[in-house]
Amino acid sequence: MSYNRYPKEMKEAIVTRLLEEDVVVMDIQKETGVGINTLYRW
Repeated sequence: MSYNRYPKEMKEAIVTRLLEEDVVVMDIQKETGVGINTLYRW
């Protein structure tokens, strides 16, 4: 099983962006390269 570990600071910054209004998860996925399922789990 292979998976990526993301730095805590990166994860916190992305989660903060996800909680903002008018944010599309797919756009953040394209910008960061983090999988869409991972973003939803965070």
